[in-house]
Amino acid sequence: MGSAPATTSTNALPRDQARFGLLLAAVAACLIAALLVTRPKPLTLGGQLRPIARSLDARQRRHQAQLVRALCKHQDCACVEAAAHAGLDVDAGREVLGLLTAAKTCSFPDLAGVRAEALVRAGSGEEGRSQASALLKKNDRDAHALSAVGLAAYQEGTWPVAAELMDRAVKAGAGDGARELLGLARYSMNDLAGARSAFQGILAAEPHDLDATYNLALVAQKQDRYGEARKLYLTVLRANPKHRQARYNLALLAHSIGAQEEAQHNLALLEQAAPGDPMVQRLREALARPPDRKGQVLTLGSKAATPAR
Repeated sequence: MGSAPATTSTNALPRDQARFGLLLAAVAACLIAALLVTRPKPLTLGGQLRPIARSLDARQRRHQAQLVRALCKHQDCACVEAAAHAGLDVDAGREVLGLLTAAKTCSFPDLAGVRAEALVRAGSGEEGRSQASALLKKNDRDAHALSAVGLAAYQEGTWPVAAELMDRAVKAGAGDGARELLGLARYSMNDLAGARSAFQGILAAEPHDLDATYNLALVAQKQDRYGEARKLYLTVLRANPKHRQARYNLALLAHSIGAQEEAQHNLALLEQAAPGDPMVQRLREALARPPDRKGQVLTLGSKAATPAR
């Protein structure tokens, strides 16, 4: 009689364990089903990422290109943020806007400023500046909003305003797109030391950046640093033999010190790369004049130098 309860408890234990196991399995199945239902759909960004990646490669911004490709193995919001910042650095405003539209569910801290700057870079200056101005009323250190209004000022030819705004943007943490515009604005003001500092700042992080290398060559040529300018132009041309502006300026540089054989050689290469281009005739006329140590420099540094459409 005394042993009966123990026998009943022992028999009930396996049944309780089985029920508990079934309950756990049911809970797990429900959780998995809920995750499958609520998990966001993977982003499809290939069409927006590829042109940004191509622009990074064309500029030879190797470190940034490597970072973007690493982050974009999984096309998620971290990828969108990195690619959007990279797109602004290479003046790919339209591509950045397309990327943000394709990833409209994504958000990151400076998204509104990035969108405003992308609008100005894409040619929608009025809309971009309006959005940037609204952001700056709330936070006057928004790096991309400062870049947006600074770019608009640059496109309008108000160099001192552009330089002041881009300097603030760089100090607030803006990327190389802002630093490039700072250099171009200072170059336009004939502040060659300031321009040199800005372009060297880009090359410190991206030593192969072709636009920064070309722009630094312009500064060196204006400063009458023949050896440095020649080396920089040749660096650009080794990477891109069809770079017309670098070829044009290299010919002028050679002509300015009386190196006529080199000047004519570069004229021939320019004509071969761009037959029928008016630039060829302008160069031919310049080389026909007596050498001038302060020869005409072709100041085409960046797509950002074009006026707003």
